[in-house]
Amino acid sequence: MPWLAAAVASDAFGLLFGAAAWRYVLASLGSSLGCRVTAGVFSAALLGKYLPGPAVNVAASVHMGRRAGVPAARMMGTYLLNSLVLLVTAAAVGMFAAPSLPGGRVLLLIPVLLLGAALMWRPGLVVALAKFVGRTLHRPMSTLHVEARCLRVAILLECASWLVWGLHLWFIAQVLGADGTTVPFVCVGGFALAAAAGALALVVPDGAGVRELVLIAVLSTVIPTPQAAAAALASRACCIVTEVVGAALALLMTHLPGARPLEEAAGRPIPNAPESRVSAAERR
Repeated sequence: MPWLAAAVASDAFGLLFGAAAWRYVLASLGSSLGCRVTAGVFSAALLGKYLPGPAVNVAASVHMGRRAGVPAARMMGTYLLNSLVLLVTAAAVGMFAAPSLPGGRVLLLIPVLLLGAALMWRPGLVVALAKFVGRTLHRPMSTLHVEARCLRVAILLECASWLVWGLHLWFIAQVLGADGTTVPFVCVGGFALAAAAGALALVVPDGAGVRELVLIAVLSTVIPTPQAAAAALASRACCIVTEVVGAALALLMTHLPGARPLEEAAGRPIPNAPESRVSAAERR
């Protein structure tokens, strides 16, 4: 039981780091929100990912963001930028599981890691990529500008999120008999890779099935396949409970009696972040 409690706790803290990273991504694009407002906007998008397709997730975040005074184009830019940060950092943390990957597969991570290095060195590159994707989707984002310091902080926070979040899988594996010095590294790295693979599977809610298959493949290198399958399913259940309960509580906080509406509750912005700015083009 203590191991399962630890798994839920690591899930919760990983989620908090992820929300903080999202907040800094948004700040890097010019909108600095307080913690309570961030929790409301982030939680709406978090719940939306459990519905098929990325449209619900994006629509929820855009709706809540506009209520908080963030233009729709900037919320779209934040979604694209945050998605790229998620994938790049997941590949970086996933290197912990490299020894468990089939021969040659680890080479597939190298281009992503190089992209991550470029992102840290020249954060503006990711905005150029986001603009390209926006044009491809017929969502022009010509007004987006990035603040490098905030984006670098977001990248570091996202790495911390994967490291802490992945520990829940190690705690679950302990219950199922996993042992050895390499197990925590395989669990943390494997979870990051599996979650990234699930995020790329846009047609299923939260990568259901895809994430589990990757987890089973990685965990099977340290525990028998039946236990690996059980760990993957337990991980999914743990994440669902933590995310749904956490997001529901965060949304409830924004609707408590006496709580200021999002339209009026800017909250305390990020220290030293650039002042929130909205161009005339974004207001349209």
